[in-house]
Amino acid sequence: MYIIYNFKQLHFFSGCDKIIEISKRTKNTGRTLNNIIAKTALKTVIGIVIAAIIAFGVASLGFPSSMASMWASLGNYSFATGYSSLAYSYSGTVDDLATCFDYSVLAGSDADIIKYGQQLISREDFLSYCEERDANSSNYAGSYNQFACGYVAAAEYRKGDSETAFVAAYSAMNGVSDFPEGNALIVLSLEVISAEDSATAAKILEVLSEFSPEGEYQTAAYNTVKTNLEKI
Repeated sequence: MYIIYNFKQLHFFSGCDKIIEISKRTKNTGRTLNNIIAKTALKTVIGIVIAAIIAFGVASLGFPSSMASMWASLGNYSFATGYSSLAYSYSGTVDDLATCFDYSVLAGSDADIIKYGQQLISREDFLSYCEERDANSSNYAGSYNQFACGYVAAAEYRKGDSETAFVAAYSAMNGVSDFPEGNALIVLSLEVISAEDSATAAKILEVLSEFSPEGEYQTAAYNTVKTNLEKI
């Protein structure tokens, strides 16, 4: 009985060893499958990221106007300026250059306002573009010519070039006899008044007499600008 009992024990332990071995193989197989799944998932993620980067690059180079609109809708006007600049380099149209300038104004970048603004107002088709835009838009006070020249003048002034600023603002008033809303001289005057710059104030006051405001609003604006310039 003792021998038989030990034999049964040996048989039992032998069975346990086989179960343990099978269990180990199963665990190893599970780990292998997990590793394969993890590697496959990682490769998939990497593939998606690479595809997204390629797609973004293609969109950036191939559709800069759309990218500019996207960044503008997100409130990033600096990126919008960059993409619209790329669009302008492709097309060379005044519309794309004006869009680039508008975004630079919204971004508040004096360097870009001067760069793209000077390019814009020096174009031969600028005034005709302004007339067309004025007839179809109301997103700014007064005319687009005054808007663009006013912001360029203000940016030049903030950069420290008061003479170029004055020329830009005064040139915008060429052919104008009244004192239109939001004109370039008003925009520049606000900067000059804020800086308490008596020298530039004197230049503006000297040319103000050339204009005759029409209506209550123009008269009020004219008198306010003149009075504040005289106080400096």
